[in-house]
Amino acid sequence: GAADGDKKRIQSILQETWESADDWFY
Repeated sequence: GAADGDKKRIQSILQETWESADDWFY
């Protein structure tokens, strides 16, 4: 359903955000 799609989209966005954060801190 829509919730599953949102969850996967949010997870992908968070993953990209965390990878960017690694670039900031390291």
